[in-house]
Amino acid sequence: MSIYGGRDPRELPAYSFADAGRLLTVNPSTIRNWAKGHEHFRPVLTVPEEDVDAVSFFNLIETFVLDELRRRHGFSLQELRRSIAYMRETFPEAAYPLAQVDLFVSNNDLFGRFGRSSLVNISRGGQLALEEVLRDLLERVERDPSGDGIVKLFPFLTKQRVADSPRAVEVNPRVRFGQPVVAGTGVPTAIVAQRFAAGDSIARLAEEYDRTAQQIEHVLQYETARRAA
Repeated sequence: MSIYGGRDPRELPAYSFADAGRLLTVNPSTIRNWAKGHEHFRPVLTVPEEDVDAVSFFNLIETFVLDELRRRHGFSLQELRRSIAYMRETFPEAAYPLAQVDLFVSNNDLFGRFGRSSLVNISRGGQLALEEVLRDLLERVERDPSGDGIVKLFPFLTKQRVADSPRAVEVNPRVRFGQPVVAGTGVPTAIVAQRFAAGDSIARLAEEYDRTAQQIEHVLQYETARRAA
């Protein structure tokens, strides 16, 4: 029997708002509002059915995308609400539009494609687009070759969100129950930070985990930013 009770682990509410905030360096209160809403604010995320104060891996991806679209591309939350509504209508098979639709940004417009559908201009209600002029927004995720969708997230190492930030840390809901690990291993980043704080050198950690010294430094950089969030 599956340890996930037959459910897709990407849909399980595995991250508290505080955990999600530290993982993505996003304010936990913002994530709570996006997930739960309040009296004058409707939820933006596709939250699990359970009435719990936690979010799923898919919600992490949704939060990551929302934050990027607002910070780096200047989309307002009102614009994104309209885009999400359009995607739900146009791509009904995508239960988590922000996580499952391939999104692109060009000339201040948001474009998307789901599966083998044509690429459409979501911001302009479905106009077709030229794919070669677009930049992939989700360059920090990895998709399953079988077509099962996103299976890994590579969070930014610091709050600065440098576009070409190394993919030194990964989050995979099927590894360590979705906790951040050193990319390419199952080693939790928190363990690496704990060992370094206890006196293990970067060289020793790199040798033991078969990583480069620079990769270990990036992991420690991520953990420093995460703990300060």
